[in-house]
Amino acid sequence: MNQNSNEKLKPDIKSLLPITILPDKSLVYENFRILKNRNEDYELRHLKGRNLIDKFRTKTAALLAAKFYKTKDFNRYNQVVNLDSKYYHNLTDAQLYKFKVKNTQDHDKKDTLQWRLEVSEQRVSYYKEQISQLFKTYF
Repeated sequence: MNQNSNEKLKPDIKSLLPITILPDKSLVYENFRILKNRNEDYELRHLKGRNLIDKFRTKTAALLAAKFYKTKDFNRYNQVVNLDSKYYHNLTDAQLYKFKVKNTQDHDKKDTLQWRLEVSEQRVSYYKEQISQLFKTYF
């Protein structure tokens, strides 16, 4: 797909998704607002009253959580919370292992750390894909 056709699709996609983007770059879905905080988390809040519901590491997970929270589908909501948590923990592990691989002189230890880095990166990719699949299914 070329750049020109991508530009043509943007208005169509925006009309299909029931999401509004505010000037402060926060998202509004139904009665919920998703706002990025100082810690780079995405806070899911009620639009009126601004009560914090939960925090997520990915915007996609926060949107999914808002949808499931609205419909009171707490099994799916908890699934999203769990996937987002696993994604973030493995991302943190991958960053830590990457740092340790660069700064380790011991070759045996470096091999073990490299293996752990690869496993963590595979898991990050897996959980990210799981969140994306849920988003494609429910939006």
